[in-house]
Amino acid sequence: MTSEKKQKTPPEDKSPPQVAEIMGVKPAKVIELIRAGLLPAYDVRSPTSSRPRYRITPEALTIFRNRRAAGPKAKAPRRRRKDETTIEFFK
Repeated sequence: MTSEKKQKTPPEDKSPPQVAEIMGVKPAKVIELIRAGLLPAYDVRSPTSSRPRYRITPEALTIFRNRRAAGPKAKAPRRRRKDETTIEFFK
């Protein structure tokens, strides 16, 4: 009997369903973000498996959230004064 060492993930690393629950989205959306390269993750699948098993580190999740966070609200453009000599045909 051959003994294979299983790759252990740190307990703080999260799976896509766990991250989806934290973010309030579906797991498919998290996997889509990983495949698009927007959410860094690593694969822990076995060499014989064809299905990926992603894990997301807390640091990667924090970086992703900071990049996607809303910034300060942009100022509204200043309105131009109406020229009193201009005649408006359509109102």
